[in-house]
Amino acid sequence: MSMVKPITYWALCCLLLFVSCEMKKDLFRQGQGNEEEGVPENVGLLDLHVVAEREAAVPGTKGETENEDIYLATDDFCVSILDSVGQVVKSYDSYAVLKADGELLLPAGKYTIRAFSGDDPDAGFDTPYYEGDTTCVVSAKEVVKIEANCRLSNKKVQFDLSDQFFDSFRSDYTIVVDNGTGVLTISSDELRSAYLRNTGTLRFTIYTTTYKGESYTYSCDLSKDEQIKEHNNLYIKLDAIDARPDEPGEPSDPDNPDNPGPDEPSEPDEPEGPTDPEEPEYPSSAPTIKVDVSLVEKNYIIEVPSDFVEVDKPDVPGGNEPGEGDKLLPSIVGQGFNISEAIVVPKSKPERTVKVNINTPGKLASLQVSISESMWEALDMVGIDHNFDMCNLSADLEKKLSDLELAIPTKGAVSNVFDITSFVPLIAIVGEGTYSFSIKAVDEAGKSASATLTIKMVDE
Repeated sequence: MSMVKPITYWALCCLLLFVSCEMKKDLFRQGQGNEEEGVPENVGLLDLHVVAEREAAVPGTKGETENEDIYLATDDFCVSILDSVGQVVKSYDSYAVLKADGELLLPAGKYTIRAFSGDDPDAGFDTPYYEGDTTCVVSAKEVVKIEANCRLSNKKVQFDLSDQFFDSFRSDYTIVVDNGTGVLTISSDELRSAYLRNTGTLRFTIYTTTYKGESYTYSCDLSKDEQIKEHNNLYIKLDAIDARPDEPGEPSDPDNPDNPGPDEPSEPDEPEGPTDPEEPEYPSSAPTIKVDVSLVEKNYIIEVPSDFVEVDKPDVPGGNEPGEGDKLLPSIVGQGFNISEAIVVPKSKPERTVKVNINTPGKLASLQVSISESMWEALDMVGIDHNFDMCNLSADLEKKLSDLELAIPTKGAVSNVFDITSFVPLIAIVGEGTYSFSIKAVDEAGKSASATLTIKMVDE
């Protein structure tokens, strides 16, 4: 019995060697004048295999079952082959097409093989992006076997809220997570995983309400943690800690806490220490949120040291006044671009996607848009106002904007998209110049944020 396995292994090796030699002979027709057959002397064969391993599930969560294959189907993966200077020499819309073409002949040299799973969106739900790069050297009249291993390349973010969190806050929370170019709003009933492009920026804000009706916002920036930058599968656990924990030596008379009990001597007041400028203004009433980040890998989990998220003040009337909940503001973020910078569009190629994510802590009440004077003449010709509220449009104006394929935002929603993609070709007709759209989002609590979207049309 002990000789069976070695003999079998040796036979298999001989078979593989024989097949490899026959492949070379058939491909290169060694010794038979291959140049006359049309096969150059300086080419080799690339035998490419694309594999992609699914990201690990968080233990104890709704991740992949134990019986689910950890490897993904890769037939739809795109494949690009680049030479030593980074120029694409071959590209395939799918790995299936590459396999169908059969032998991949390449001139002798050094190559980079890049395989990836389609688009890498700025932000989206259930939109994982897999990518893998590998290098190889193709030698003349040789067969090189390469495996391109693809792994998750955008940030997967999953949130889990503890029972202690719901002891302090209602279940109607909202989490807004962004990477500087894309934004996702995660409501309490959202079951999908969030994915964000790897930009080096990762932060989130959670909007909460206590059972007393007080609204708080907590913000956390994970961008500076080097471990988080290096890993893409994040599991974030949020806990709530009461800001007023029970301490020993409480008054014996609960009905009169200001007076000590009869058997307890009164102690003199301790002198107050210096005020900590970093200490929240409402520490006695605001619960503290504790953030625990786990980096999930195949065989292990890295626990990032816990951090506390800064708490804002309660949401009170007049919150737009300085010092009164002024951090509880809507966010206006460009999809794939910095909204504070002008978008340069060639007049000859005006097909450009221009979308802006608008998120509000409360329900959206109005979205005011003001268009620059450079567009007024064109707007007057089609009967469109220069200034309007997209949440409160007249029936006539709503129809005209819809005819131009401008998406009308949903009044009362907390997440919307301001999309002027269809408007950009119309701007090109007007001609070269700078065109701006001033945007102001206001929620039902009166909290607002403003931004200006600028299109610079150039003649190229």
